[in-house]
Amino acid sequence: MKRSVFLMIEIAIAALHLWLGLTGISFLWIQGPRSAAITLGVIGVIMGAIGSWGSMMNHPHASSNVMGTVIEVLLLLTLFVQVFGWENFPLLGDPVIALVVLAAGLVVKGIFEMMAEKIA
Repeated sequence: MKRSVFLMIEIAIAALHLWLGLTGISFLWIQGPRSAAITLGVIGVIMGAIGSWGSMMNHPHASSNVMGTVIEVLLLLTLFVQVFGWENFPLLGDPVIALVVLAAGLVVKGIFEMMAEKIA
């Protein structure tokens, strides 16, 4: 699958979860910002692993790959904060902020991966 199509799928998934989490609409197991953040975090980790595998193998020291890895670490931290319910964690303890960080981070990481593919 082309990277641009994969990026559009990532944007659609992030936008859907952001909309479901912020409006409070119940859909399957998503019933608020925290459950939407956890679901988006799990999907984001899976999609991040699938999407970055090829570019990391071909160009592991490219600056866009390094930035994508830094963003992935931030996304994993956000996911752990929400899964374990660390409410006192600065900023990321709030489910709404965590949901926005996860959605934005997933899209930005996808853009970095697309840039790494274009450079290669």
